[in-house]
Amino acid sequence: MINSTNNDDDLFQLLPDELVTKVLAILNYRDLASCMLVSKRMVHLVHNSSLLQYHLELGRSCMEDGPLNTLSIPERRERLQAYSNAWRTLRYSACIHLYSLDHRTYIMDIAPGGILTFISKTEAKVTFVRLPSNLRGIPMRQWEHSFPFIPHACTLDPSQDILVLLQQDGWRFHFFSLKTGEPHPLAAASSHLLFDHPPSYYRHRVIVQLVVAQNYVAALLPKYQLKVYDWKSGQTMLNITSNDIRSVALLPRNRILLASTRADDLIRDEGLDGLANSSVLAVYDLEQVHASRPHWGRRFPVAVFALELGHNVVPVDMALHYRLDIHSYSPEVAAPFFNAPMEQLVALQTSNLLKASDDRGDRRYEATRAFGIPLCHILLIPIAKLLSYLNAVDERRTRYIQWNDWGATGTRRVPEPHFSPLFRGALSGSRFIPLPESHSFIGIWDFSRSRAAHLRLRHSESVPCVQRDVALPIEIKGQVTAAISEDVIVICEACIIALSSFYCVRLVHTYCRVGIPSPVPLKTEYIFSFFRVLCCAS
Repeated sequence: MINSTNNDDDLFQLLPDELVTKVLAILNYRDLASCMLVSKRMVHLVHNSSLLQYHLELGRSCMEDGPLNTLSIPERRERLQAYSNAWRTLRYSACIHLYSLDHRTYIMDIAPGGILTFISKTEAKVTFVRLPSNLRGIPMRQWEHSFPFIPHACTLDPSQDILVLLQQDGWRFHFFSLKTGEPHPLAAASSHLLFDHPPSYYRHRVIVQLVVAQNYVAALLPKYQLKVYDWKSGQTMLNITSNDIRSVALLPRNRILLASTRADDLIRDEGLDGLANSSVLAVYDLEQVHASRPHWGRRFPVAVFALELGHNVVPVDMALHYRLDIHSYSPEVAAPFFNAPMEQLVALQTSNLLKASDDRGDRRYEATRAFGIPLCHILLIPIAKLLSYLNAVDERRTRYIQWNDWGATGTRRVPEPHFSPLFRGALSGSRFIPLPESHSFIGIWDFSRSRAAHLRLRHSESVPCVQRDVALPIEIKGQVTAAISEDVIVICEACIIALSSFYCVRLVHTYCRVGIPSPVPLKTEYIFSFFRVLCCAS
């Protein structure tokens, strides 16, 4: 349009506004903003179209539209503005009380889809709390399922109504419906053998990592074996035995990310001996693995990213933090908008030993010696950066990317705070809690590229972020542990009740009333028990 002739301009003027508006709504929000520089008519169309204004607001807020929601476009835009203001100001408005739990008998975590899970260590049950958001039309719901065995770990995908439980006695997967607690009707089998003859020292420790997304469930027994299983077809997609794989995460587009202290079990090129002894992130494409069956021809990663942990640093342990939030469009939960997947972060938590200058010998031996200075940090990686290197990979060979080519810029390294074992949820989307254990306030860093472009920034070496603090209510005493989801901040408060140590969990929602018209009411529900929920992005 910018280089159009006068005749083209005349033809453009003949097009009805409704048609031009529909065409503009297909554009990326940045392209839509650029179109406003073309002509006064474009400016008029955008300013007078609630659809285009909503489209711009989605882009500025780093959100995507939920197509099955029945709210009108003006209502969606109004709620989106309130939602964005809530996270920008971090003002909580109320406190929802749940129940109190003894932290010694329960494992708490935030699962994809904004579901808080409580796994009982002593009873054969799992309790679920769907975290509420009035602005996104998500009601709070609590439910509980009982099972014929004590579950030791769980993972879930609300969009598939799948709940995967680990039975440590026998090392088996079990596949249930998240809604009903019955065996899942689409699962190829109600259970599946997880690991073959694991070392005996694993029997008394539950350290299996479970993740599920779409058709795939991945299970990792660190320092022993990784299995990726298609729970609908019953096929084992990957089976890697390695002493070096420490963590696993499922990425968008059916890809799986591994963190390994050494790469020699993953690579196949003899000329890469230097990389074989390095710590790496490796990406497998599960669709390519599936296409190579039944010959099992594709057993190698599509990409390997070299890591730089520091000079004379011996990696001891690694943990990936990434929540592939699946947004259900069922009639029960049809959110009007949700966080854009390409704005998410991956956090790599590493524990290392800084060697003395006179150390010699094999790295594995050195790492087992209790000698050296502990050195821990977290590497924050935008998911878009990782995926950008995967678009041009060759299906027939692995692409190796050196640290200076991908990680020296565009990532951020922060010192690791002490993470409570109660929560592994200091990261959600583009938001990160750098100090999850605190006394009087919770700090949140937002690494969203679009938000950073519109707000004041505090820059790292290469990744900008917006930093905000939220003060805790005065009734909260002592140290708390925080986790974060798409809609809430979860606060776990330590307290003493009748000489026994318990933990009270509060969900922090944000809601900003300033400048928001009244059609979006805030409804606060109170459940009279000891578990608390602070109402801040809801």
